[in-house]
Amino acid sequence: MNPPRLEDAPGLAAKIFDGPSGEAFIAHLRQVYLDKLIYRPGMDPLEVTFHEGQRNVVAYLVAAIAQGKSGIKPPKRTNTKEDENA
Repeated sequence: MNPPRLEDAPGLAAKIFDGPSGEAFIAHLRQVYLDKLIYRPGMDPLEVTFHEGQRNVVAYLVAAIAQGKSGIKPPKRTNTKEDENA
């Protein structure tokens, strides 16, 4: 089985999280990672960075689901230097 292509991710996410259970789980992720402050005075900058990374993953997932439900395909990715080195 071939790994999914980047442009297939939104459709896959929309299918995986479709329905009441998927929507409830995404609501939980939003509550835990998106709908809270990530910085409190005195926090270590590395901790803030870690929390921002968590938020970014959930935000990407929420955006991918919305994009998959809309049926709009993401633009084709062009090769970059990083791709050549991978």
